[in-house]
Amino acid sequence: MRSRNSFVNILVSCFSYIFLMLNSFLTRAVFSRQLGLSIAGIEGMFLNVVSMLGIVEMGIGTGIVYKLYKPIAEKDYPQIAVLLKFYKKAYSLIASMVLGCGFVAAFIVPFLVTEDYSKPWLGTMFMMYVFDVLASYLFAHKRAMFIADQKNYVNTLAHTGGQLVSCILQVTSLTLFHSYFLYLIIKVTCTALENVFIALWYRKHYPHIDLKTTAEMDEGERRGLFKNIKALLFHKIGGFSLNSTSSMIIINGAGSLASGLYSNYMMIVNGLFRISDQVFTGIIASFGNLMNTTSTEKSYKNFKSLYFMNYLIYSFFTVSFFTLATPFVRLWIGENGVFPLDTLALLTLYFYVMGMRQSVQMVRTSAGIYRPDQYLPLVEAAINVVMGIILVKPFGVNGVLMANLIEMFIIPFWTHPYIIYKNVFFQSVKTYYQRYVLYAGITLGSLLATQGICSLLPAMGRFTTLVVYAVICLLVPNVVNLILFHRTDEFQYLFHTTTGLLSQFKEALKKRRQSA
Repeated sequence: MRSRNSFVNILVSCFSYIFLMLNSFLTRAVFSRQLGLSIAGIEGMFLNVVSMLGIVEMGIGTGIVYKLYKPIAEKDYPQIAVLLKFYKKAYSLIASMVLGCGFVAAFIVPFLVTEDYSKPWLGTMFMMYVFDVLASYLFAHKRAMFIADQKNYVNTLAHTGGQLVSCILQVTSLTLFHSYFLYLIIKVTCTALENVFIALWYRKHYPHIDLKTTAEMDEGERRGLFKNIKALLFHKIGGFSLNSTSSMIIINGAGSLASGLYSNYMMIVNGLFRISDQVFTGIIASFGNLMNTTSTEKSYKNFKSLYFMNYLIYSFFTVSFFTLATPFVRLWIGENGVFPLDTLALLTLYFYVMGMRQSVQMVRTSAGIYRPDQYLPLVEAAINVVMGIILVKPFGVNGVLMANLIEMFIIPFWTHPYIIYKNVFFQSVKTYYQRYVLYAGITLGSLLATQGICSLLPAMGRFTTLVVYAVICLLVPNVVNLILFHRTDEFQYLFHTTTGLLSQFKEALKKRRQSA
């Protein structure tokens, strides 16, 4: 059942996010052409500042989802109701805090923009992004239940439907009216409608969970939860410093045009991250259930297979990103939107290092282990911001990417794997890094081989180049991995699990057709 739920979540999520990426790229292309790269850069900064406001959320969502795994496995519905009720109250308070901080930020953020735009207009546009965040908080406790109950595909389908409607309306409004404000009105409205759908679906599937319960969370459990939430807050600050301060540093140190180019590339990077996020989000609840119901040895064996899967995904993604980013951006935005090769190389390295943390982060989330290194993210944030500010003037976007890489290699690259190996698997972390070096070497070899093949091809049109390069990217890293790893236990486990689930899926479809 765990494998089947994970498979359904992953299948729905991956197809959904590939579809959503196409939607996003279409919207972004129209947005950049109708409103300009400067506005695109400003939007990137607004999104990052709003992400900073999201720190107020303090990781309560992650902490509650972790707490739900055990009562769901035991069908303890009264305890589930208590946790969801607490979650609902917490998010009401969080929404009030975000709104207040948003109003304050709306008077400050416009002054980070060096171009000559009306400050009140910029403040108004910024508040629309704040309202979009608030709309996403509606019924957040009900979203959490679907995640913990291994049914995250419900959240994914709701998001996909909302974003499809949003894309159609936004592209139409941008083309006809060239209005940034109308674009944002549509964004907020569709986010709210997604959450209304979630609420209706929850009412249908969980009528037995009484959210009006008068019971309260046990005091000891509440203290433990708040300790974890405090640790999560520090981790969110570290994550924000890596993911969200870059645009602010670039727009202030290199201008909104450079920030716009950076935002376009980060849209590709984040789109790929979201696809892999959906894979691991689909597994998190099942892995959490596994750790609560089976031995440490079995959990560790599953992790090794998931670490290998993490590598398979990111060896392919990394080679494809480095090879396809330039021809894709030429086709999508135009020649003026292309980064030079050195910037692309730094961005690719950042992408690979971040991506290879996915399996480790999945275990941390499933096990709820955030306290051992809770203060280190504050050090990470300080290193990243200081180095970014120092390096952006002489090196531009490259300087910010170098700051990101320095921060990652100094702390989380070493601490995150060590913590889960010590506290969850009770194993030496040495094997993790041995595998990491092997995987990185093979990825680099696949990238160089792919680049070598592409360099031998004659000049072609932009679209033809993209298609041919994509076929080469699909073949080279995956064939290399198949040849090198097809006999390993991890490969065999993933292969047999996937083929078994596909057989079950086909059988279920066959039975459904027969019953119809």
